[in-house]
Amino acid sequence: MDLPLEMTAPASADTGIIHNEGYGVPPSDPMSVDQPLSPNPADPALNLNNHDASSTGAPSVTGSTTNRPIEPSSLFVGRLHAEVRASDLEVLFSKYGRIKRCELKRGGYAFVEFDESDAAREALKEDGTKMHGEAIAVMFAKGS
Repeated sequence: MDLPLEMTAPASADTGIIHNEGYGVPPSDPMSVDQPLSPNPADPALNLNNHDASSTGAPSVTGSTTNRPIEPSSLFVGRLHAEVRASDLEVLFSKYGRIKRCELKRGGYAFVEFDESDAAREALKEDGTKMHGEAIAVMFAKGS
């Protein structure tokens, strides 16, 4: 069966084509479907669960707490010599505060987590310290 190369729909309303006349589209103008709608902040449909439509999407803390960002308490320690042990790291970093966790990984790196973010910040001073003849790298762990 050969189909014509160009097909046009008749201008009649009986074509069977259903136009989208949904929310925000005036029934008299079916071509406005492709035009973006301007949200009205007073519209209850745009203010579900008392969510502020003008919000940036960033979470906020309300109540008696302050709106400070959460400070990281975990450090990445890299460029470790193969002879470095977890106990060596605990001795080096314990002078800054109580250590919750010290994980030595294969490949010459470790994670040291403190109880307090202030201790982790102070422990950054150990960046460049030599352990077993190697200068170690100390920085905040990503995602901490």
